[in-house]
Amino acid sequence: ALWPHNLGHSDESIFLHHAKRVLAGSVPHKDFFDFYTPLANYLMAAAFGLFGTQIATAKLVMAVVHGAVVVLVYAYLEEHYDCGENSRPCTLFRRRE
Repeated sequence: ALWPHNLGHSDESIFLHHAKRVLAGSVPHKDFFDFYTPLANYLMAAAFGLFGTQIATAKLVMAVVHGAVVVLVYAYLEEHYDCGENSRPCTLFRRRE
């Protein structure tokens, strides 16, 4: 795939570069430094292997990951916090006994 001249300073551009290196055989934290955990690089490399090395793939994967985090946090809060039947936002403030 052709690389754009300017990838920008977004997380997706960093993942694009590092995942391409992982696909080429580099090992995170051994062959290159990254602030993210290695699982993030391997997840993005797998997505690039399946869907192609494109910035659109990186943006889609990041959107799915962020959506999953929202769902998991909401599920956790629903399990451990309760404010009544009709008050979902206040689940952040009262802990179940």
